[in-house]
Amino acid sequence: MSAIAAEVARLKEQPRWGHFEPLPHGIAALDGLEFRKLDFGLPKMRGAAAQWRLMYFLSLEDNGLFLFWVYSHAQFSKRPEPRELAAEINVSLEEIGKQ
Repeated sequence: MSAIAAEVARLKEQPRWGHFEPLPHGIAALDGLEFRKLDFGLPKMRGAAAQWRLMYFLSLEDNGLFLFWVYSHAQFSKRPEPRELAAEINVSLEEIGKQ
C-alpha cells in the first residue's frame, strides 16, 4: 500500500508526527523509547476502512523508528485488545533489545 509507505516516509522525516500513546496495563515505562501512534486516512476508501493507525516506538536517543502495528478501524474500533497489545509489545521489545 503506497499510502502507508508515504506515512512511514513522513515519519522518517518527522518522527514526532504521531502522538504519544499510553502503554497497556502491565507494561513498564520504556527506557529510551516512546510508544506513539499516527492516525491517517487512505484515499478512495470510506468509513472505518479509511481510518488507519500506525503504532511505533520512537528512540529518544536518535529519533530511530521501530514500526510496530498498522491497523484500520474496520479491524479494531479503538486499538488492539490490551492483552494482545501487551503480548506483542513484549515480543517487539525483546527483538529490539529493550527488555
